[in-house]
Amino acid sequence: MKVLQNVQSLSMCILTAQVYRFNDAIPTFHNLTRLDLDSLNYRWHFLVEVLKHCPKLQVLYLDQAGLNSDDQTWTKNDDKENWVDPDCVLQCISLHLRVFDISSFLGLQGELRLARYILKNARVLQTMKIWYIGSPEIETLLSSCPRASSACKLTFGYVPGVLSSESDSMDESESSIGSNDCVF
Repeated sequence: MKVLQNVQSLSMCILTAQVYRFNDAIPTFHNLTRLDLDSLNYRWHFLVEVLKHCPKLQVLYLDQAGLNSDDQTWTKNDDKENWVDPDCVLQCISLHLRVFDISSFLGLQGELRLARYILKNARVLQTMKIWYIGSPEIETLLSSCPRASSACKLTFGYVPGVLSSESDSMDESESSIGSNDCVF
């Protein structure tokens, strides 16, 4: 991965086996401003390690979708590693992150804690977009979270048909961000 350390934009597909091989060898991406991680599959510790090495990151796209060993889509049973807030706020989150977009959001505790951490600490966040599968309660839970950026626009897109029998059209709704405490 060292050969990539000067890139400004990086897209990676993370497979479980690769996570553990790269964990100790992550270079610092001094120029990286955009990161797309596909098939993260609830590997929160790996995400924290990557973000520690992206001090100027402004745009973060995460796609939780992936396949498990039985070739089925990931489910709530696969969230074995919970998000734990880092001891220190990550520099890229606090000072530079402007856009956060997460797809295939199931509303698991780890996902909710990550979203809450970003809302609470991203001082220049302009847009947080959650593409969720499942319950619309996610909108209520996250809309009530405190946030560091008063300019943040929190939007939600529902992806029907993946876990339900609804049509495949995408219904998007926006929620204003209130100043209430976030409870989950």
